[in-house]
Amino acid sequence: MPSSLERIQKLRDELFPDYSAAGKYWDSLTPEWRGVVLYAATLCGAQKLDARLSRCSWQGLHERIDHHGMMQLRAGILKARHHFGAFGSLPERDFAPRTVNRSARRQRPAICQAEAKLSPHTAALIDSRNQLRQHQKQGEKA
Repeated sequence: MPSSLERIQKLRDELFPDYSAAGKYWDSLTPEWRGVVLYAATLCGAQKLDARLSRCSWQGLHERIDHHGMMQLRAGILKARHHFGAFGSLPERDFAPRTVNRSARRQRPAICQAEAKLSPHTAALIDSRNQLRQHQKQGEKA
C-alpha cells in the first residue's frame, strides 16, 4: 500500500504534470550559482555544459540540452551535494586561524599514465605479441 507521501506525489503528477522541484529551484538561482551547478555537472560527465546556459530558465535549459545532458546535470548536483555535505555543519570555530596548523594527512601521489611503468614480464609479453602480429602480417602479404 502506498504511503501518504507517495499518494500526494502521484496526485501532484496527475494535476500538475509540468511541476519540477529542480526546475523551481533552478529558476530561483542567480546566473552565478547556476554556473557553479553547470560546472559541477561538467566535471561529472563527458558533455561540456557551456557557462552561457546559466542565463537560461529551466525551460530554456531543456530546449538546449538533450536527455543525457540533463542526467549529467543531475549527477553533478548529486555529486556536489555529496562532497559539500562532507563538510558537516560548518561551525565558525573550524575556520579559525588555529586550524591552519593541524596535521595534514598523507596523500597518495597521483600517477600519470605517462609515468606508469610496466614490469619486465609484462613488457616482454607485449613485445612477443607485437612480434607475432608482425609475422602474421608478413605471412598474409606473402
